[in-house]
Amino acid sequence: MSLGNTVTGTMTFRVVIVDDVEWVREMLADLLNDTPGVEVCGSASDGVEAVSTILRLRPDIVLMDLKMPRMDGITAAAEVLAVWPEAKIVINSAYGDTSLVEQANDVGVVGYVTKDQRPSELIEELLSLQV
Repeated sequence: MSLGNTVTGTMTFRVVIVDDVEWVREMLADLLNDTPGVEVCGSASDGVEAVSTILRLRPDIVLMDLKMPRMDGITAAAEVLAVWPEAKIVINSAYGDTSLVEQANDVGVVGYVTKDQRPSELIEELLSLQV
């Protein structure tokens, strides 16, 4: 993990956002880029694109949607973690179903947040992973 990337002399951590809805990606990018110490370094609109983007950019944290075209978030997370086991992937989903959370945990994601959480809760969850 590359925590400690420097941007203008401050410690930052880099995030890739994966969601099939463009306005959601943009809203999350705006929210996270306005958070001190956080830099959105990339995004992807489906699971296939996510795998290549994540492995190319090697961000500190990935915020990944669950239901997407071409490949779902759990499958994409499993593919990334098979190649790069140190990846920190947080699923961000509208679905809070316990079985989905268990599936995500089984492949090795480090967090699961629902889209009905307040923005401050999402930021708190991501910041807790930077250690």
